[in-house]
Amino acid sequence: MACGRVFRDYMGQFKKAFAKNLGDCSAVQAELWAIFLNLNVAHEKGFNAIFIESDSLLSVSLVCVVFIFALILVLT
Repeated sequence: MACGRVFRDYMGQFKKAFAKNLGDCSAVQAELWAIFLNLNVAHEKGFNAIFIESDSLLSVSLVCVVFIFALILVLT
């Protein structure tokens, strides 16, 4: 399994792309790895407005739940 992404600015101009071999994993694991790796690259590049798009509702839901849980921990 592998994942990859393309980063574009608000005008659709290419900024960066990457691909990574993930080895043996499920489709949901691959989607979660892709989201995680994308967020790391975006952070390293200083991107400050990020949209996550995925065709996996389960993966996006898991990321949202983890983010909300982490936010609650920080705020309490």
